[in-house]
Amino acid sequence: MTAPDRPGLRPKPVSHNPISGHGAVDRYFSLSARGSTWRREISAGISTFLALSYIVVVNPAILSQGGIPHAAAFFATAAVGGLATITMGYGHGSPSPWHPAWR
Repeated sequence: MTAPDRPGLRPKPVSHNPISGHGAVDRYFSLSARGSTWRREISAGISTFLALSYIVVVNPAILSQGGIPHAAAFFATAAVGGLATITMGYGHGSPSPWHPAWR
């Protein structure tokens, strides 16, 4: 079921108040057009942060068992994950994270 099929559960549109800054972010990422809300995006961000934190800890441990130095694996995992996420956010207008360990 999509949001239009459930009229009672449709998200309220985000106001385009230039003082609050919500309008610019909403327009850039098209949150209202995609049927999302600020609360949903914040909770998704927290869960994504926890998943990425887990990957940054576990991935270097796995790679170090294969002979890669732990510090180098940690740096590479964090750097590539951060750069890919920033590229997706600013370059493609998608609030989606990308990380080396995700398929």
